[in-house]
Amino acid sequence: MSRMTRTLAILTLLTLVGTGRSATVDLVYDVDRQPSRIGAEVIDGIVFASVRDVALGLSLEAQWFDDKQRLVVSAGPVQARFTAWNPIVVVDDIAYNLPHK
Repeated sequence: MSRMTRTLAILTLLTLVGTGRSATVDLVYDVDRQPSRIGAEVIDGIVFASVRDVALGLSLEAQWFDDKQRLVVSAGPVQARFTAWNPIVVVDDIAYNLPHK
């Protein structure tokens, strides 16, 4: 499984798993590394975490474009584009609709 695939899987899980009001999430993707810990917020039983924090926790490149309100996460040649307030993520020109309410 590629690093970008793992990242998208974790991002999807973060939108589906619920716990208490505030939470920390351990990002485990390599058994030889310590997990990265990021903060999260739980709203209506759904855990929300910053995509940028998840990307940096997974040692991926993250670049913010303020004019387009877009975050581009890169893992080598693979790019995922997240736009603020939009549930659609584009990974290498393929659109994925993330779960949302």
